[in-house]
Amino acid sequence: VDIEKVTDRLYRGFCREEAITQTIRKEFIAKEQSIYSVVNRYSDWLSTGDKKEIDRFLRDFFEILNNDRSFEKFVVKACRSY
Repeated sequence: VDIEKVTDRLYRGFCREEAITQTIRKEFIAKEQSIYSVVNRYSDWLSTGDKKEIDRFLRDFFEILNNDRSFEKFVVKACRSY
């Protein structure tokens, strides 16, 4: 898979036990609003275009996490073996 832009996603983490992977997934999902609040805290320093790009990038990330099929495809099956 080719990466053309820094915002292209390619999971390169190592494969872990499913329980660990799911626990980490749930931690990110639980912190979604906190992550958005950090971005909002600094939004005055960002251009409108940068804000939109950050929002899109985060939204896409959380869409993958919240969708079982996407999570399986883009994270679980994309992991690297040791």
